[in-house]
Amino acid sequence: MVDASATARTVESTEVRQAIVEAETSLHGGSYDEAAARLLKMRISGAQFSQKDAAAYRDALQEAYSRALDAASKGDPRGRAAVEMIRATRPR
Repeated sequence: MVDASATARTVESTEVRQAIVEAETSLHGGSYDEAAARLLKMRISGAQFSQKDAAAYRDALQEAYSRALDAASKGDPRGRAAVEMIRATRPR
């Protein structure tokens, strides 16, 4: 078994900011699923964030979730897909 801390990689602030900007662009275009996937990919990769970047990431993910919930409630399939993705990756 591989130690998770040994495989974790530290992400650069610019990488986090770029992912957030790309996710926001997707959100504004109605691509809720793409925004969620972009953000969740960083979490799944085992990336280690600085405290500042972690806060920005959490805010961006919360914004994606809120917008996706709103879109899903109006019947948007991309919103529904984003909500399902985000819920599936939440820690239990």
